[in-house]
Amino acid sequence: MTTKDRQRQTRALRVLALVAFLTVAYFAGVATERMRFDRERSAIIQKYEQALAEWRSQQMKAEKQNGR
Repeated sequence: MTTKDRQRQTRALRVLALVAFLTVAYFAGVATERMRFDRERSAIIQKYEQALAEWRSQQMKAEKQNGR
């Protein structure tokens, strides 16, 4: 192999390694963002489910008091 061929091969390996690293970093970022979003969404859904349960409980109490 000539020096030029070796330099090209080294450059190609570096580019390939950089692309692989960036791909892994991108998908790690996507996964992290998805987990954060799911955690926030779950907290909001839990809050609304609790409010809905309280509202239903109040409705049931009101119906029992009215004799329905």
